[in-house]
Amino acid sequence: MKKIIGGLLAFILIVGGLYGYIAITEQNALGYISVDINPSVQFVTNNNNEVVNVIASNEDGEIILKDEVENLLGLSVEEAVEKIVELAIQYGYLDPEALQNDPNAVTITTMLKNKWAENRMRERVANRVENYFKNNGIYGVVLTNIDMEEIIVEAEELGVSVGHLKLIKSVLAVYSEKTQEELLELSTQELINLLKETRQLDNRIEYLEERIIKIQETLSELTDSLTNEALTEDEIAVINEQIADLQDELTDLQETLSDYETHLLEIEQQVEQKRTQAQEKYENWMEHKEERAQQVKNAWEQFKNNLTDEQINALKEYFSNAFQNR
Repeated sequence: MKKIIGGLLAFILIVGGLYGYIAITEQNALGYISVDINPSVQFVTNNNNEVVNVIASNEDGEIILKDEVENLLGLSVEEAVEKIVELAIQYGYLDPEALQNDPNAVTITTMLKNKWAENRMRERVANRVENYFKNNGIYGVVLTNIDMEEIIVEAEELGVSVGHLKLIKSVLAVYSEKTQEELLELSTQELINLLKETRQLDNRIEYLEERIIKIQETLSELTDSLTNEALTEDEIAVINEQIADLQDELTDLQETLSDYETHLLEIEQQVEQKRTQAQEKYENWMEHKEERAQQVKNAWEQFKNNLTDEQINALKEYFSNAFQNR
């Protein structure tokens, strides 16, 4: 099952209540949705079930989100998840020509304050993904968090829900300086608030550039102020200390900016590389999609009924390991 184990599958987690670089009120941030295809992408939804923010948790997520965030904002969660699946196919993370005995896979996890709403959200998105596979001629399996035994065990040992643990893992993915033990002390809403502050890579670069300019302007003003002959020695000492602190911060920010710019360049190169590598298969799928869709629809029930325990267990093991290593 090299497609599954090699990463040509979707790991879609859906949780509830969370994040972004757009300002969102606690009342409006009701749903947290994580789409993990190896690319790991998170959504925040409002009380209208619309996506209000998007963030990538890993490099593959940054690749498929490049220039796509604006297209996802305002979509329903079902539409947004489907779009991520489409992008995963376009970039070669999902195989549109997968065989019945080697299918793609998607895992869905939901977390909402209201358990009934949580179950409905999971059901709606799971159905949307399965119908997308079936209607587009793709063999794929949809799993949910209730199938992931190792994840359930870890959550039970920690005394939290599976959804809460996955939310913690999502925070850890973007706040590497924090620890799981530290985050276990936080409430769901506090975790959500942390993710609200997360920026996309492009936005982080823009923020750093603006901050650097502001510090440079302040340094210039402070340096000019030292020419004031009326300053006392104590006042000069305070200004020099401020200048030294700002110069240290400026150096750190410039190094961080350089790292981000290098990383962005790598992402842009990989975007082109991934698209090129997957282009032939993607175009072939698009050309024969209707014909293949009819074939898959006709064989869908047989495909579902013929899935072996070995296949399902391999999928569960893959997703459990992927989750443990996030």
